[in-house]
Amino acid sequence: MHDAPLTLTAQRALTLPVVIDGRTFTFQLDTGASETVIKRGTWRTLGLPPGVATEARGAGGAVDGGELVPLAELRIGDAIVRDLSVGVLGFDDLGGLEGIDGVLGQDVLRRYVVEIDVPNGRFTLHARTPTSEDRPAAPDRSAASDRSDAPDRSDAPDRSGASDRSDTSDRSVASDRSVASDRSVAPDRAAASDRAAAPAAPTWDVLGLVAIPYVDTLGLIRIEGALDGVPLAAIFDLGAAATIANHRAAPHAIAARGPSVFGADGTPIVMATARGRTLAFGDLAFAARDLFVADLPVFEVFGLAEQPAAILGMDLLLSRRIVIDPDARRVYVSI
Repeated sequence: MHDAPLTLTAQRALTLPVVIDGRTFTFQLDTGASETVIKRGTWRTLGLPPGVATEARGAGGAVDGGELVPLAELRIGDAIVRDLSVGVLGFDDLGGLEGIDGVLGQDVLRRYVVEIDVPNGRFTLHARTPTSEDRPAAPDRSAASDRSDAPDRSDAPDRSGASDRSDTSDRSVASDRSVASDRSVAPDRAAASDRAAAPAAPTWDVLGLVAIPYVDTLGLIRIEGALDGVPLAAIFDLGAAATIANHRAAPHAIAARGPSVFGADGTPIVMATARGRTLAFGDLAFAARDLFVADLPVFEVFGLAEQPAAILGMDLLLSRRIVIDPDARRVYVSI
C-alpha cells in the first residue's frame, strides 16, 4: 500500500506529487486520460530526449504538437512505476490550470487498485490481486498447454519433456502435462485453481461503497447508467471538472451564449444546460442541478456519438471516496 497527499484545487482538479529523477512535480489525477502526459516545460526540466510525434485528444478534439518519449521511472509516495512512455504536449498549462506539470493517466493507474479519498485528501495505491485476467502471472489454469509463460508447444508434442522446465519446482510429480485434470497427480495446480476462485480479501475498506461494474473502452472506464430513467453510457473521468452529457441524452437542453467549461486540452467548449436531472449508476444516484450538454468530439472517439452518453466528472464526485479495482472491473463510490 502506497500513500500520497491529494489536493482538490479551486478548478476541481485532483493533484498529487510525483517524483521523477529526484525532482517533485505536481500532476493532475485523470481517469479520463489513457496515457500519462507531461507538459513541454517539464520535459525541458528533465532533459529528456526528443520523442516520436503522436496525436493526443482532449474533450475539444485533437491536440497538436504531441510527442511520445520514454521515461525510466516515476514515484508516487514510495511506489515506483517503471518503463513508461509518456506524452509531451505543447500547451503551456494543462487544461488552463496553472502549476500542473503533467497528467497521471490510466497507463499508471491500472497497475494498481486505486483509492481516491477526496474528502480526506488521500490517494492510495493498493497491490492488485494475482488472479486478474490482465496479469501475465495468472494464466488460464484450465489448460496446462496454454500457459502464457511457456514456449511454443506446437513443436513439442511430447509433454513429458516439460519436466525440466525452470518455472516449475517439481515436474517429477506432474511430468505428464496432458493430464491437467488429474488433481491427485498435480495437487499444486488444484490449489492454484482454488486460489483463483477465492481471491484474497481487499486491503481497502468496502464499508459504505457502492459497486459499479465497468468495461474498458480505449483504456478508459465505461460504466452503464441512466439519465432520468433513460439508459446511457458514461466515461468515469476524474480529470473533467464538470459532468457533460450529449444531446441524445438531453435533447431539450437550453443553449448557452458562450463557453461554459474548458476541456483537458484547454479548449473552450460551448455548452447547453439541462436543469434538475438525475444520473443513476446501479444503486448510486447523483442529483445534477445544472447538467452541461454538448456533443463533444470524444463521444465519437469512444463510439458513443449515436447513443445517449455522458462524461461523469468531478462536480458530482467532490464529496466521494472512490476505489477503482481493475481486477474486479468495478468502480466503488461512497454513498
